[in-house]
Amino acid sequence: MHRLTLFLFGLTLAVMPAPLASNRDWAWSPLAAVSGLLLLGAAASLALHPDSARRFRANLTALLVPGLLAALGLGWAVVQISGWTPESWATSISAASVLGPEFAPHTIAFDREAVLTGLMRLLTNIAFFLLGVIFGSRARDARGLLAGIVIAA
Repeated sequence: MHRLTLFLFGLTLAVMPAPLASNRDWAWSPLAAVSGLLLLGAAASLALHPDSARRFRANLTALLVPGLLAALGLGWAVVQISGWTPESWATSISAASVLGPEFAPHTIAFDREAVLTGLMRLLTNIAFFLLGVIFGSRARDARGLLAGIVIAA
């Protein structure tokens, strides 16, 4: 399971710049799905190999501050689109002025869809970072990934 997930991760890293380049809007959704599936495979691999899980847990302590900062950013994005904020914080350019406040929530974000797209992109980047941490904890796997990236470049 570990080898398959590692190979698919390396293959995704190698193929990602070609048709799935980040400057194309349509490419983020399949990339997010692939990163989620790879995270599930990596989690299953960690569950099956306790030594890899121990190494990953040791690396997680170094990621505490970046993880908290990422969680803060994700939380703020969710608050912006949730409607849990006071009405005085709502954007002045919204559908509430036309439809009335009962039909449109008072959100800070002007475009809810743009915030959701940004959340998907940020979570995709976080997923690839975590996959890099998981597979980079073993020197042999890290060398293989680096070789794949160099060959793809």
